[in-house]
Amino acid sequence: MRTIAVTCAAGLAVGLNFSLASASVPHQGTYYACVDNVRADGHFGAVRYIDPTRPGRAGHCYDGEKLVSWNKKGQPGAQGPAGPEGPQGPQGQQGLKGETGPQGPTGPQGPEGQQGVRGPKGDDGVMGPIGPQGPPGPQYVINAVVLADGSIPNQTVPTGATLTITHPSKGTYGIAITGLGDGCPVPIANAFTGTYMWLNGGNCGGGTVSTTLNTGDGNDAPFALLAVGSGGPAVHPRLHLTRLPRS
Repeated sequence: MRTIAVTCAAGLAVGLNFSLASASVPHQGTYYACVDNVRADGHFGAVRYIDPTRPGRAGHCYDGEKLVSWNKKGQPGAQGPAGPEGPQGPQGQQGLKGETGPQGPTGPQGPEGQQGVRGPKGDDGVMGPIGPQGPPGPQYVINAVVLADGSIPNQTVPTGATLTITHPSKGTYGIAITGLGDGCPVPIANAFTGTYMWLNGGNCGGGTVSTTLNTGDGNDAPFALLAVGSGGPAVHPRLHLTRLPRS
């Protein structure tokens, strides 16, 4: 089969005797024709179109004819100049939100800000539980046995404290205590005989006491003396001991 381009077919049209058959419709975009063999003078003979889908002479070449074909599509032309820029189209719809990117590195610490205004006082907190009881504070105790003549055969006196007993008259004893804490260490006296004893006025305070002790029957009597003081060395106002009535 010999395929001839459109330009070639146009050249054949010059000086040739075309016999157009009824089958001149292109088959699938290609034209088919039968051409008489070249004559002795070098020219082609008659040309007739055929349709390969039809039977007989309308679709086939016979002896003495040559089948030729060409398509009707021309050669591509040169690219034309670019056209003018068209108007801007309408704005498209907003796209979907993209995925969150990775967290960036921590930036440098900024400068310290100014001190803010002092806020209002907060509410009082709930009272906490009571703590355990602490150890007892120091106590100062004087124990002494005083004989009827005012002498002291046995006594226990803390360091820094003093006990002085005088016997100015029958049935009367002077008692002076110093350095027994910081309170009022009023002494307690109990006779070893059947009489009783009572304090007859005096003063006390700041761990010091000065008083007079009398027996209930006016006679001398041995007795036991107890005085208890507490606290530190602070000085407190002195108290006056009133005279107790006889019972």
